[in-house]
Amino acid sequence: MGSDEDGVPSRDMQVVHFQNFFDAVRAEKQELMHADVNEVYLSTAFALLGNISERLGRNLTFNPATERFTADAEADLMLKCEHRSPYALPGKV
Repeated sequence: MGSDEDGVPSRDMQVVHFQNFFDAVRAEKQELMHADVNEVYLSTAFALLGNISERLGRNLTFNPATERFTADAEADLMLKCEHRSPYALPGKV
């Protein structure tokens, strides 16, 4: 992976990360992954929780033990999204 004359990476890093994840899943070897799953989860969760707070226009309190908002059913509904068919997930995985 190199850079062009302006120093811009010549390959999209998002593609590299996705490919690494898929390769590790197919090989059934978590140690092949370049990023720790829990670290990725935490860093992504903070951004997603902030987006929910922004969309609702209020401060929220999140309970990491239950992975739900404290006394806020409306915010809890935003923790999951509806997937269109045929990409819908089963009710229980």
